[in-house]
Amino acid sequence: MTLKQVKALAWVGVLMPLVFEIGAVVTDNVGADPAKQIVHYIGQTSIWLLLLALLATPLRDFLRVRLLLKARRIIGVAAFSYGLLHLLAYSVFILGLDWAFLAEELSERPYITAGMASLLLMLPLAITSTDGWVHKLKQKWRRLHRLVYPAAAIGVVHVWWQARSDIGFALLLAALLGVLLLLRWQPVRAWLLR
Repeated sequence: MTLKQVKALAWVGVLMPLVFEIGAVVTDNVGADPAKQIVHYIGQTSIWLLLLALLATPLRDFLRVRLLLKARRIIGVAAFSYGLLHLLAYSVFILGLDWAFLAEELSERPYITAGMASLLLMLPLAITSTDGWVHKLKQKWRRLHRLVYPAAAIGVVHVWWQARSDIGFALLLAALLGVLLLLRWQPVRAWLLR
């Protein structure tokens, strides 16, 4: 599969959740609380894409599958875009664009602060995801893009704190992130590669 084909497939893949959610809204299939459903679905898509981007390197290292690696930047930018869309949907559908209420929510609800922090950590990654920035920053680009780890961890914390009593999804995300981070830890990585 050529790089252009991989990228085209990646774009289709990252846009499908948005198409499904728009379809659900158009057909009035978004549940009893549509605003909450839309906000949660978009946020969950963001964290899934972030974890998918983190999966690219272990797939290459341990299974020699490079397909996801070629699409990692597209997936990462999509994760940020869905995170931004999640914030926008929350601001419009839940807060009614009441910015004073958003400031109040940020100070009173730590899960919202965590979500904002995760999004802010992803912002420089999305901005510098082009080939031009990779060339301009050289080795600094790799160091900068290590912000993906705290962004993912804080994103999982955001989901965990927001979950209240139903923590099954948050536990799944935490377990998956733990495995992905463990696979990148040098002693584990070296042992598995042997």
